[in-house]
Amino acid sequence: MAIISIENATFSLVFVTAILALVSWHNANLTKKAFQSSIILNLTESYASDEMNEAMKNVRQYWDGNPENFLHKIVESKILDNQRRKISHHFLKIYLLKVSDVIDDSLMMKLASKGSIEYLLEIIEPVEKYLNPKYNQDMFDEYRRILKLF
Repeated sequence: MAIISIENATFSLVFVTAILALVSWHNANLTKKAFQSSIILNLTESYASDEMNEAMKNVRQYWDGNPENFLHKIVESKILDNQRRKISHHFLKIYLLKVSDVIDDSLMMKLASKGSIEYLLEIIEPVEKYLNPKYNQDMFDEYRRILKLF
C-alpha cells in the first residue's frame, strides 16, 4: 500500500489546478475569438450589403451636389434620412463595441476602414449635428482618434 505524503498531495493538487486553469484560459480565448469572428462577419456582411452600398452612394451623390441643400433635403426626404440613419447606425454599432471593450483599436480599424471613417466624418457628422445639436459627439471623436492611427 502506497502512502502519499502531504507534500506530494499538495504538489499534485497544485499541478492539477494549474492544468485546469490553463485549459480554462485556452477555452476562454477560443470563445472570445469565436465571438469576435461572429461580430466581424455580421458587421462586414451588413456593410457589404447592396442596401448599404446604395445608401452610401445615394447620400454621397446628394452631398456632393450641394452640401448646404443636402441638409435641408434630408429633412424632407424620408428615404434619404433612412439611408443616412442606416449608415450612422452601422458606425454606432462598431463604436459601442469599442467603448464596451468588446473590440480593441486594431479590430475597430478592420471593421471601419480609413475611407469609411472619412466618409462618416465628412458627410454623416455634419448631418447629425444639423439634425441634433446635442448629437453624440463622443462617437465621432473616437473615430477621429482611430483615423489618426491609420
